Amino acid sequence: MWILVIIGIIAIFIFFKYNSDKANLRNNVILQGGLDQVFNPFIECIENNFSEYKIVKMTETEIEIFTLSKDGKNFVFCNKLGFGGRVNYRCDPKRSNFLNAEIAVEGNVSNQIQSYRMILEELIKKYDIEI
Repeated sequence: MWILVIIGIIAIFIFFKYNSDKANLRNNVILQGGLDQVFNPFIECIENNFSEYKIVKMTETEIEIFTLSKDGKNFVFCNKLGFGGRVNYRCDPKRSNFLNAEIAVEGNVSNQIQSYRMILEELIKKYDIEI
């Protein structure tokens, strides 16, 4: 009986902690001006290397950017901000999710440019794009 009470208390604590952390993450992004401001260095790198780009999706924690390379190849970059400043970066020739991403890198907000360079190197190897 006591075990069920303890498990219930732990489950309630985890639920409230998750909701609190999610609200803090959302409020932090809003205070910084949105995900386009949080990922501004990443977007600037895309702007410098691709002929066209467009933000096609922006939620509270995820931004998706459609790009067109100089040789006409399409790619979709997606950055998903998680708890503790962790970020999942991915890139695919079409829209997908993080489970079946062709190129995926995990980093944080402070190493956006390094993560972008790692993705770009893989794109050049895999798809022979012109930069």
